[in-house]
Amino acid sequence: MITYAFVFARSGSKGLPKKNILPLNGIPLFAHSIKTAIEIDSVSKIFVSTESEVICSLAKSFGAIPIKRPKSLALDSTPEYICWQHAITQVKSIYGEFDRFLSLPPTSPLRRTSDVVRALDALTN
Repeated sequence: MITYAFVFARSGSKGLPKKNILPLNGIPLFAHSIKTAIEIDSVSKIFVSTESEVICSLAKSFGAIPIKRPKSLALDSTPEYICWQHAITQVKSIYGEFDRFLSLPPTSPLRRTSDVVRALDALTN
């Protein structure tokens, strides 16, 4: 079973500008989601969807594959599922089909890897 993890990290934020690249415990906020995905054995690839060149570069440095998102899909008003559709289409066109889509929001940096693994296991058991 192929599981791909996705992190959706746009550069804009109404409440805290550039929050996804601000450091939390020494690394950018969104990188905590990448680190979680790396710790999950069943995750085959990790993608970061963003319109930001800075986030693309940082994503690569933390071991993720950036997906360049159009700026029109990085607005406060853009529904998340539209970003999901864009990322899935991009990934399928380059890497082919996969079985499980795992979204790891940057705004949950304190999630436990074991909780994510249990959620994934619940999908197949």
